[in-house]
Amino acid sequence: MADRSRAKKKRFFDSHEDGGPERKRSRSGPEDLNAAPVIEHRLQSLITRVGEKSTSSLESNLETLAAVVEADLPVYKPRIVEIIADCARSQPEKVCIYSTLLGLLNCRDFRFGGECVEMIFNDLKQAFYHHNFALAKILTRFLADLVNTHVIQPAAILSLYDSLLSVTMEHHMPQARSDVFVYTLLSSLPWSGHELMERKGREFDRLLDDIDRYMRKRNINKYMDCLKVWSSPSIPQEDSLDALWGQIQNMKRSNWQENFTIRPYLSFAAKLDDGLPHTLPQSLPVPA
Repeated sequence: MADRSRAKKKRFFDSHEDGGPERKRSRSGPEDLNAAPVIEHRLQSLITRVGEKSTSSLESNLETLAAVVEADLPVYKPRIVEIIADCARSQPEKVCIYSTLLGLLNCRDFRFGGECVEMIFNDLKQAFYHHNFALAKILTRFLADLVNTHVIQPAAILSLYDSLLSVTMEHHMPQARSDVFVYTLLSSLPWSGHELMERKGREFDRLLDDIDRYMRKRNINKYMDCLKVWSSPSIPQEDSLDALWGQIQNMKRSNWQENFTIRPYLSFAAKLDDGLPHTLPQSLPVPA
């Protein structure tokens, strides 16, 4: 059994097609300064390329990668945290892949999971502070998906949502400011909605009711004429936030079920249940 496991890891390292680096792992110890850049490059290559075309299943590659990364955590933990956080920022199309990887690693090392969550949350704060709302949307989505892999507590992501939604209660605030925070929140719900419905149904319904009240009081008449691309009494024109809210309401009526997102963590449900989820610090939103 052990021989088969070693052979599996060897194939994982040697296969360029499976997302492994072309060079094999150096046998030098961590005290060898020349080995460190090679090992860090290998880790970066393995982590950033997971999910690409492979002869093995995605689930098999994730499980093997988690074991490989775990072995290097004692020496290279800070660098691994940076790599995973960078992947969360730069590869949003693989959000569920990296949330699964982080979930598997969190089961093995709770502190490591907490350090990754802290770095990603700090990146989110900086994105809002510098008005980088495209990045803020990506990072909020990643944090939301971590609820599914038991890395973040459902109550923690609801608290984050409440913080974003609190902007709508500000006095004399521009509607554009509140809209961007609500849009960021709504864009993450397809990833977190089902889990929140299952585990925090009452609190989640209250959040959706608060969003609905905001959407009803929005005034889009003053700029909608500038955005219209057609005029039809039977098909009213919507702005992007109204359109997104309509899609979210449809998902709610469907109990947040959809068949378009690849969710590899479903194959690890029993294992991920053993992980201890983290809370989130709260210091959002940021100044206008």
